Amino acid sequence: MGNRVMAEQGTIGRIGRLVPRGLNIERAAEHLGLSIEEFNLFLLLGRIPQPVAECGQMVWPVETLFCRKRPTVGYRVYAGVYVVGFLSFIKIGKSLDVTARLGGIYQSLPLMIKVHHIFEGKGRPLERQLHERFSKNRTRGEWFKNEGEVAAWVEGGCK
Repeated sequence: MGNRVMAEQGTIGRIGRLVPRGLNIERAAEHLGLSIEEFNLFLLLGRIPQPVAECGQMVWPVETLFCRKRPTVGYRVYAGVYVVGFLSFIKIGKSLDVTARLGGIYQSLPLMIKVHHIFEGKGRPLERQLHERFSKNRTRGEWFKNEGEVAAWVEGGCK
């Protein structure tokens, strides 16, 4: 192993600092051939395993890193309200099959969307409430300008 010694978690490098063995998000996305946005979308949809804590960092061990590009029954999000971003806009919508709906949105737009939040099991009442709350930012249909109250809400984790 040369100048490296394996520790219980991580690797002790040449300067004696504990270095994690897993990949950070940038390297994990690169390893799977995905952009950061695609990686985050697949992670949110449960198609990429969650990271593990190692040496005070969240990393993905190479040996368990994979991406299900097609959903499986156990990782499908059914009825819910979704909040996605595209350029300077936010879309707040509902679907009986959120996973399929996000896939449809992803395929119909020329650039990646960012999934900000999914309210699982929620439906029309929550969607209507959010549309009314942000009505002054509405551009068309379910699309809102990502500024002011909408931007603050999204940056606050959609809480």
